[in-house]
Amino acid sequence: MTHKRYKTVLAFASAILCTAITAQALEINTKFGKPTMEEMEMTIYEPDKDASAVVLCHTGDARFRYNDNSGFTIDYEFVTRIKILKDDGIDYADVTIPYYDTGLSAGVNEEVRSIKAASYNLENGKIKKTELDKKMIFRENVYDDYWTVKFSIPAAKKGSVIEYRYAIYSERIAYPRTWYFQGGIPTLFSRYEFLIPEYFIFNIATKGYEHLDIKRESTSMSIPVTISRGRTEHLSCQATNIEAEGRNLPAIKDDKYIFNVGEYTSQLTFEMSGYAMPGQAYKNFANTWDDVDNMFFNSRSFNKGMDIDNPYREETAAAGFDKLASTSEKVEAIAEFVAKKIKWDGRYRLASDDVADEIKKGSGSNAVINFVIMSIMRENGIDCFPVVLKLRSSGMLPLVQPTFDDLDTFVIGFADEQGKLHYIDGSRTGSGVDILPVNMLVDKARIIDKDHKGDKWVSLSRLCANTSRTNIIVTVDGSVLHCRERQTLTGQFAAELREAYKAVSDSAKFVTDLSASQNIILKKISFNGIDSAAPSVVVDSQYDVDVEATDSLVYICSTITPDLQENPFVEEKRELPVEFNYPTERVTMITMLVPENYVVEEVPAPIMAKTANGEAEFSFNQNLTANNLTMAYKRKLNATLFSFDMYPMLREIFMRMTDKNNEMIVLKKKP
Repeated sequence: MTHKRYKTVLAFASAILCTAITAQALEINTKFGKPTMEEMEMTIYEPDKDASAVVLCHTGDARFRYNDNSGFTIDYEFVTRIKILKDDGIDYADVTIPYYDTGLSAGVNEEVRSIKAASYNLENGKIKKTELDKKMIFRENVYDDYWTVKFSIPAAKKGSVIEYRYAIYSERIAYPRTWYFQGGIPTLFSRYEFLIPEYFIFNIATKGYEHLDIKRESTSMSIPVTISRGRTEHLSCQATNIEAEGRNLPAIKDDKYIFNVGEYTSQLTFEMSGYAMPGQAYKNFANTWDDVDNMFFNSRSFNKGMDIDNPYREETAAAGFDKLASTSEKVEAIAEFVAKKIKWDGRYRLASDDVADEIKKGSGSNAVINFVIMSIMRENGIDCFPVVLKLRSSGMLPLVQPTFDDLDTFVIGFADEQGKLHYIDGSRTGSGVDILPVNMLVDKARIIDKDHKGDKWVSLSRLCANTSRTNIIVTVDGSVLHCRERQTLTGQFAAELREAYKAVSDSAKFVTDLSASQNIILKKISFNGIDSAAPSVVVDSQYDVDVEATDSLVYICSTITPDLQENPFVEEKRELPVEFNYPTERVTMITMLVPENYVVEEVPAPIMAKTANGEAEFSFNQNLTANNLTMAYKRKLNATLFSFDMYPMLREIFMRMTDKNNEMIVLKKKP
């Protein structure tokens, strides 16, 4: 009896001990080149068991120094250690470091230095280190003055600990690097320290939802000053030390309803507003958007593209653009012409150093395509101008203290005969003007044109009406519904249908896929406007729908084919906002001919719901007159951005839509 009790107590104690070890937080290790055995033996990250890897330690340090050639500069030192937990976590061994280099001797350049990297693996209970060969470090020009350093840490595999360290010498003191505490995998520990001399005034801001410990202390510092012949002295001054830490931070995962989750990542940003050197007056350093305009006017690569001549002059002279009635029609035709000459290669850019080469090979970025379109527009007497923007996938455009780096690409703007502005982009043609890629539908874009009169800020988010209007006539034949439908699509809806249709080489397959997606038996279909840039696409179809029926009852979906069977917003609470592609309006009108030998036993009740200010609306109405049952189903999004505090209302609206979609019309056979 005593022996059994001893074994029971021992087992209980072991269970408690194991639980304690499992729940214990992994000890923070900031020593480079010294992974712990605990890190090496780690197989799962308890707070996120699905994580493919976890950042064990991510630290950064930024300090000012001074030399006679460049003036003040910033020296950065970064260290990252990652534990690879699954095979797909090996991707984190591929490292890319962005930097800026004009190629000039001094000014606003950066240099990546002192790269060290290694992987650590357990072999026979011992840690084996495999170091990065410096010959395997590569530099790549992204475009213009933007470069990257790339390397892959060797021998990385599931179970490895990988780490890398590097320094960046930066003359871009007005634009200190943003520190991101979170990423695509969980982060156990992240720390950033920035020592700022008293001469510089920075606006410091945090973003994100996770708790950060931030200390701001006044201290003294000694700035290394390199003077003639490499001799170094030190300048003593007062300073502000910023130290920020984050622990046990969750991964920032892609979200279907967020264009850029990085916008909501916990981060620390720095923007210089001015500086005052000893014995000098305060100098305001903040950029204005007029300053950014001038950067474009003085940009070598941008102006090179803007100044190109029409490369297809003989062909365009015979194309007959001048015979088209309106400016918009001419622009559409020119864009279509260029699309056949230069294929978009998937890149969005502001400029290119290889405009002629990309034209010659017939493939290029949207910037190159736009430059060519503009050259032909100007030759045909159409005034046009670039409208620069930051893609939605890149985050929000800062309206204060802007820089050239905040912008990604541009679209073409022009005015019609009445002076109304319109827009087009070479990455999306064939659907007419004002149908831009969804990624470009931003609230703020800026006209770059010295001669432009009026506000240079324009909105690209509501250029057209995006509507779907459907009329369905339904005849009930036992367990089969015979349907005749006409659907009229405009704006983005029409463009998306055109693109889907063109993407399928076999039109029969397109029809087959459409039937399967709607769960219908398609008998006949025709498209009007599918091959042109007409304002709308009209789809006429005839199809059958199988429904559930008994000897006396027929059950029919209230929208004939379900429009929204599941609520996309299932979580009760949400910290992030919700973003939709564009404003939409969907209206479906249904007329059902009830057979003479049936009566309507049940029909969904009318409903109308909307958010407080009408950002989202939903309604369903029905009316029975003799043997005609008519129903009107409408859902409308008037806004594209819903803040997190609006989420409960939005979720409720979609819940009611889903419920109504799943309700049934019941027909009962007469006695």
